[in-house]
Amino acid sequence: MRSVLIVLSLVAAVMAIPAAPQNGQVLSKCDDVNNLGDKSCVGTGFITCTHRGNIFRPCGAGTACQVDPGDAQSILCI
Repeated sequence: MRSVLIVLSLVAAVMAIPAAPQNGQVLSKCDDVNNLGDKSCVGTGFITCTHRGNIFRPCGAGTACQVDPGDAQSILCI
């Protein structure tokens, strides 16, 4: 009985892990009047404010999103 509870706990923990965002997925709402086109780093990629909301775009394999040190308004996948 104890091993059944442990297995159920592990299954529940794995199912609680959120899936990685997909390319083009709307992650949240944004103010498309004042912030249209704004970008920010999120996890393995970045989001862009569009009329549909904040759209996720992944960085290329082996790269990560970072704020451009020369221009705080820009982001880079390096």
